[in-house]
Amino acid sequence: METICGAPLMAGGLGVYDCSGVADGSAAAIIVRAEDAHKYTDKPIYIKALSLVAGNCSGNADPAYDYTTFPEIAATGRDAYAQAGVTNPREQIAMAEVHDCFTPAELLIYDGRLVAVDISTKGHTVDQIVARELREKYGPPTLSHSGVVTPRVGNAFTANNLEWKLPGLHVMYEVVIKGAAEGEVTNTEVGDIGIETEAAYQRRLAKDNQKPKPKL
Repeated sequence: METICGAPLMAGGLGVYDCSGVADGSAAAIIVRAEDAHKYTDKPIYIKALSLVAGNCSGNADPAYDYTTFPEIAATGRDAYAQAGVTNPREQIAMAEVHDCFTPAELLIYDGRLVAVDISTKGHTVDQIVARELREKYGPPTLSHSGVVTPRVGNAFTANNLEWKLPGLHVMYEVVIKGAAEGEVTNTEVGDIGIETEAAYQRRLAKDNQKPKPKL
């Protein structure tokens, strides 16, 4: 983490590890029928979906295009999910490897395909460590939300959830994931770091505001 954060800057806030160098390279993959895969390796990778969507780049010429998403990537993500029978990506997908040559473009890909990035933590036991690293990365939090958490086993404790509202980026750290019932948590050993682009954050707020408010 120190090496990445302390890397020489290349342009603006982009460091060496945010920018892909120009280089030649190659890769190869052996693609065979599923029933023949074990003839070549003991650990084959099975492809459940393959999607390609091409656009005409009209968004670049559209004054309303805000450069916060790639419609083609969003479309191919939906297509791939449908092929693989994925209806709830957060529950059904354990890892997503998404690549672009520059960090800002990769964040746009996250937004287009996954809406946001969720990183699970080990909950209350690593609270201080996670909070310290996030502060070192993003600076003082914009907001801090404190609340008493009642675990299923053990004494109640105070959790300090943190929030950063940064230019083009929104980061939220929840020490534990609270359950549906008041004062209950699903698991105190699981926390969440949510990272989303400003566009995704605003869309989520708009959806939340459209939900019916409980009557008091």
